[in-house]
Amino acid sequence: MLGFLTWVNFQGHFVTNKIRSKDIHRSLKVYCMYSDGILSSTAIHLFRKAIERETGRASKQQGYEGLVEDCKYLQKQRSPVEQREAVCRIISSLFCAPVGVQLFRCLLGTMPVTWAYHLSAIFTQFFFQWLVGPSQAHTIQNEQFKRGVFISKCRFLEESRCRGMCVNLCKIPTQQFFNNTLGFPFTMEPNYETGSCQITFGKSPLPLDQDVAVKIKCSGNCLAQHSEKSVSNASLQTHDCIENSLL
Repeated sequence: MLGFLTWVNFQGHFVTNKIRSKDIHRSLKVYCMYSDGILSSTAIHLFRKAIERETGRASKQQGYEGLVEDCKYLQKQRSPVEQREAVCRIISSLFCAPVGVQLFRCLLGTMPVTWAYHLSAIFTQFFFQWLVGPSQAHTIQNEQFKRGVFISKCRFLEESRCRGMCVNLCKIPTQQFFNNTLGFPFTMEPNYETGSCQITFGKSPLPLDQDVAVKIKCSGNCLAQHSEKSVSNASLQTHDCIENSLL
């Protein structure tokens, strides 16, 4: 699996499918172009298959749009806590747990922790653009090694336009997997105003009741709970798909 992901980022020039994604904030009217070549499309397909094993259903939509639809279905059918647990299982399956988890821990145990953070940041920058969009590894507080990754415009947040999906299907379960399963301090800090996200290795996440990203209510143009309605109608409705699901 890791060998496959190593090649995913280097095939972006071989475009087989272009996707136009509207910015989460309608007033900005920003569009991002994503090019999913063969390997990126395969990575998306594998991810969708893992979700399908969890839900027993797959959207008829193709590619990344289908991935988002699959996630919306998962959100609709499960409670927020169940959503997080499901995503943790999905990540574990892609990580080939428990063998993959043990190998990861053994690998990190052979190097200084600063190098583990640095390599993780570099790996994230290069090999997960198909999922979250362009990102940049960087230093934190003038440290000599890189342990931060800045996602300038998260693809998943753009496509889903739902803060609840961001929190319950990405941020919280990913943090739980890294911190609890891998024993690797990891934090994700999405910015809903810009659509960006700051990832920091070596930093433990805040409790949910203190996390600003979790406490912010969902935006008015969230479509997750209204997938069967038209975009024009759904975008006018507000609902709090985060606050009702904290604990």
